[in-house]
Amino acid sequence: MALQAGHPFGNYRIVRLLGEGGFGEVYLAENPLIDRRAAVKVLHTALAQDAELVRRFLNEARAASAIRHRNIIEVFDAGVTPEGRLSGASDYIASKWQDCTPYPPIR
Repeated sequence: MALQAGHPFGNYRIVRLLGEGGFGEVYLAENPLIDRRAAVKVLHTALAQDAELVRRFLNEARAASAIRHRNIIEVFDAGVTPEGRLSGASDYIASKWQDCTPYPPIR
């Protein structure tokens, strides 16, 4: 279930959907308290019931947040909403390519 623009989500307010896939959605969001934009990855609600997927999601967030390198985005937040939506927030990097159709897979 996609979140709508303006929807509050934890400390963030959803700006717009950036993309979606088999595991969830990624939104451009902003934290109005500190005037910071973030890419917020939200796991599908149904998948949040699978303990193994939740463990993998959180392990990915922990691993990414432990890395400090100029070529890797920072994961700086993770959490679970009262509705059971699991999320992780990372740096948002604007790109002229982000709204383009992706290349087809190489065969």
